[in-house]
Amino acid sequence: MSYIREEQSKMLVKEAEKAKAEGRSLSKVFECVAEKTGRKKGSVRNEYYSILKKAEKNAEFRKMMCVGDLKTEKIIEFEKAEARSLVKKILIGATFGKSVRRAISELTGDPKTALRYQNKYRNMIKHKRREVEEILGEIEKTYGRAYDPYRGTSGDETLEKLKSEINGLYARISEHARKENERLKNSVRELKAENERLKNRLSEYAKTDKSVQNYFEKTFITTEKRGND
Repeated sequence: MSYIREEQSKMLVKEAEKAKAEGRSLSKVFECVAEKTGRKKGSVRNEYYSILKKAEKNAEFRKMMCVGDLKTEKIIEFEKAEARSLVKKILIGATFGKSVRRAISELTGDPKTALRYQNKYRNMIKHKRREVEEILGEIEKTYGRAYDPYRGTSGDETLEKLKSEINGLYARISEHARKENERLKNSVRELKAENERLKNRLSEYAKTDKSVQNYFEKTFITTEKRGND
């Protein structure tokens, strides 16, 4: 491994550690590192998992790359009945005008699980056509119609356009809410850090300034009294 490649790999691991601590997705890490290094996101992702696999078997390599607590997650396979039920729920949602993405988002609020569902749905559509067509038959028997992923829905063009716009609006609102939630969480973290910093500074002043020390004691006693009341 060249020095430049080694440094890029260490940066990737460091960013992944940071993302894990902050609860961010690895996908964003791969995008960020790809942008910084001029590589493809998929290439960065493959290297990341390659590093973790090697680190699991080689303690010296693990130490050199500063892998820490990072580890590959065990792939949870779908049971046949579970996969069939999942695809049926998504297709029912699509039958009633929802996009596949929206149908999946209503099944789970977890991004990782949503991606897992999406991949399984696509895999079933691509490789299990006979089984999917059986599911479509069940949906049509129950509801009188069914969304056909192999042909798309048919019907009034205006209605289809409206459905598409509604689904697009839903996706934009969801994304906006996610970003706003992330912004608020960051603000809370910053405020907590600033509060801690100010407390530490006041504590230092209290050691040399009697008036500050009296203020602290008075505040503590008042707060304690309120708590007891």
